[in-house]
Amino acid sequence: MRDTWDSFVLVDTPGQIEVFTWSASGQIISDSFACTYPTVVTYVADTVRCQSVTTFMSNMLYALSIMYKTKLPLLVTFNKIDVAPHQFAIDWVRDYEKFEVRHRGLTPERRRRSRKTNLTEAP
Repeated sequence: MRDTWDSFVLVDTPGQIEVFTWSASGQIISDSFACTYPTVVTYVADTVRCQSVTTFMSNMLYALSIMYKTKLPLLVTFNKIDVAPHQFAIDWVRDYEKFEVRHRGLTPERRRRSRKTNLTEAP
């Protein structure tokens, strides 16, 4: 039974991910794991909050920045799927047009503000 427990190690980083990802100590810890073990970074996105197209895109861009910073494989996971349906997130990741349709449904002011940070085009 012990061999099974040694197969995987999950490490929950302390504090806010921003502090861990962009600090020297966070880089040292990430590099140490990556040099010693097969390592995958998991980014946990809040499914309830990601129903907002702006929050969803912000999370995806932040996850990408972590992947490029750490140079490690990245797994994006959505939590709280027992509270909110998660199919929208799968659809938006697989089909950008579905995301864009939802984005067009925003008010003109919110769409204008979100365009500044998202990868969407003006209509």
